[in-house]
Order: sequence, then C-alpha cells, then structure tokens
Amino acid sequence: DLKNWTEFLKNKSGLEDIYAYLKIGFLSTFSYLVKEQIDKESIEQAFPESPLIRFKLALLPKGNPLNLEKLTQDDPQFYEAFFFLGQKAFDRRMLVTAEKNFLKAYEQIPESSSLVISLASIYFAFEEQEKSLEFYEETLTLAPAHRDALLGKAMCLSYLGRHEEAIDVCNTI
Repeated sequence: DLKNWTEFLKNKSGLEDIYAYLKIGFLSTFSYLVKEQIDKESIEQAFPESPLIRFKLALLPKGNPLNLEKLTQDDPQFYEAFFFLGQKAFDRRMLVTAEKNFLKAYEQIPESSSLVISLASIYFAFEEQEKSLEFYEETLTLAPAHRDALLGKAMCLSYLGRHEEAIDVCNTI
C-alpha cells in the first residue's frame, strides 16, 4: 500500500541513489495522495555526484534542462538525457537541435518507440515525408498499434500522393 511504500522510500532514500531516484519518481506521481512533496535540495545534497539523481531531477516539471546538458557533457554515454534534451528542444520548436539530440540517443537506443516517433515528427516538420514515413514505419515495427504512428504514416502517404495506401492506414485506425 502507499503508506508502506512511502515509509520504505523515506527510510532508504538517503542511503542509496537508486532509492532516492525511486522516491523522486514515486512522489512526482503520487504526491497528491501521500501529501508529500519532493525535497530536491536534500536529495541533491545527499547525492551531488550521482548522474542518476541529476538526470531524474532535471526531468521534473520545474527541472532545469541545463542540468541535462551538463550531464551529457560529464557523461556522453547517458543517452537518455539526449532524448529528453531533444524533447525540450522540440517543444521550443528548435528543430535542428532536437534532431541532433534525438539522433545521438537513437545511435544507442534504437528500440525506443518514443524516440523513433520523435524522429518521425522532426522529419515531418522538416517536410521530409519519405524520411518521416520510414521512421513512422519503424515505430510501427516496434509498436504495431501505435495510433500516432499510424496517423503520421497516413499523413505522409497522403502528402506523397499515395492516397489508397493512406486510406488503408486510416481504415486500420
């Protein structure tokens, strides 16, 4: 139950960064139920050098994307950080920066459907329909019923003048 889980994480989160990481994730989801907020400062003080904690805190709604950039400079193999940097850049319509970060993550995490569809969206925004279509199809290979990928595929096919194929995809949706 939530009370036991909250108490467990409270006791363990100061001992090891993995428990602090779990506590951040738990409270960011269930703080409204357990009436406890994330104490970012105490977690940062307890684990100032932990890439895992720096990563998780940077992802919070009020997290600082500059912390993600620093994390990628300190540890260029922290590919998940590149994905989230790409998302933040995409949200700010900085498409070239987003593409660069997504591609860096994609080099090592090509099995992430979220990452692959993000690349499809980038190329759709660049109006590179063929390339976008390739990534939508790759997303569908990873997650065959992915509705956004199906819709993106249908739109790409339509823009490419392949209307019958687009209609077939729409019927699937």
